[in-house]
Amino acid sequence: MTDQKHEAKTCPRCAREFVCKANRIHQCGCMEVRLSRETVDHIRQTYDGCLCVACLALLESGAEARLDALR
Repeated sequence: MTDQKHEAKTCPRCAREFVCKANRIHQCGCMEVRLSRETVDHIRQTYDGCLCVACLALLESGAEARLDALR
């Protein structure tokens, strides 16, 4: 799933495997998600390493916080 230029990682939030292109950040899927400063701070405080694009989008949308409020 990877080549020599990119690294396979496991998302610490959902455990899905994804390809990190931090060495070519302009090609990385994470660049497609705009994150607020609050979301970035939350991610830094809660997780080690990169998250997959799906988790980044979910956290930015606030869906996780709304689900936690319902529990």
